[in-house]
Amino acid sequence: MTAYFAAALKTMLPDAVEKAGIATVHVLDEATLTGSLGNSRIWLHVEAALSEQVTAYAHRLMERLSKHEPQTGVVEISDFDAATASVKEYAVKCAAMFWERQEGGKAFGQKQRAIDQVTRTN
Repeated sequence: MTAYFAAALKTMLPDAVEKAGIATVHVLDEATLTGSLGNSRIWLHVEAALSEQVTAYAHRLMERLSKHEPQTGVVEISDFDAATASVKEYAVKCAAMFWERQEGGKAFGQKQRAIDQVTRTN
């Protein structure tokens, strides 16, 4: 199945979500773009401090796996599942490293909550 990431993820981050300290990376599949809701939308929630790092990774991933359509501002990715899994895996690693740095490795509960938050999908 063909899938899409928005070409500019940062422009898709809702102001209210950013102000709450959570960044939202939108991963959209074709059904979502055509107006379908529900399981077709996957949200990756990461701490605001990790937003830029994860967004940059997603952009690098897009460059490797896709062709850019300048007219629409949409990037087409042929392997949606692999791209989604890769961004999720990277976000989990970032969350773990973030809590290790912040808490010196002592806050496992907080770190685990951050990882759970990153991996939660709706």
